[in-house]
Amino acid sequence: MTDKKILLALSSKSTGKGIIRFVNGFVAGDNVSIRLCILDDEPGELMAHEEILDDISSICFSKSIPLRIDHLINGNQDRLFSMAAFSDLLVVEKSVLQFLAIGHDFPANSCASIAVPEEFNSISNILLITDGSRQSIQGVKQFFQIFPKLTGNPDVNWLAIESGEKNLSSEEERLLLDYLTQYSKNVGVLKVEEPITGKLLKPIRYDDHTIVVSNINYLLSKYGEDEAFKPFFDNQSTLFFPAMTA
Repeated sequence: MTDKKILLALSSKSTGKGIIRFVNGFVAGDNVSIRLCILDDEPGELMAHEEILDDISSICFSKSIPLRIDHLINGNQDRLFSMAAFSDLLVVEKSVLQFLAIGHDFPANSCASIAVPEEFNSISNILLITDGSRQSIQGVKQFFQIFPKLTGNPDVNWLAIESGEKNLSSEEERLLLDYLTQYSKNVGVLKVEEPITGKLLKPIRYDDHTIVVSNINYLLSKYGEDEAFKPFFDNQSTLFFPAMTA
């Protein structure tokens, strides 16, 4: 990961453990900088995060990564979203994902975002969710541009959801498969039609070593209306949302 401006966001309820492991394991290279934003309910609470600040500072020092820290008080989330517009990647803990998304234009509209669980450890499985739109395909490319070399040759599973209105052509499917084989020797495909049920998704693996790549607006809307999508948020998998383009 090179030439990246990375924005980290923690709430007062975050432990920071997942983000610290993510930074330690995946962030390195030339021209990388980190900006850490801590979202608190009240002013004067920054020292409550002393352990997290020490850990992030030590990691950045050992990797020669410039670090800037901002303390945002309740009601200042818009500042975070403005920072995201000028960042390449936003990293949040999964526990604060919906808090940030509800009632706001989520920062994923302007930069790629990743939501890591508190117990984040490593990634050995990539689950790509496409809805037939060109935008979802661009999101897949965006992920591999940010993470071109994941260690351990992770499995790639492609969940292609067909709505009947916007589906990929056979040629587009073949091209995407060819693209994925550049990054993994183990690529699996599951095509399903809406409406989605838990039974349809049963063959899909998503555990604490899985990163789910999907459009955030699509996944959040499904989370609200479809029980089959709840596990993506409720278990220990990691979520990646590409930047939204017009």
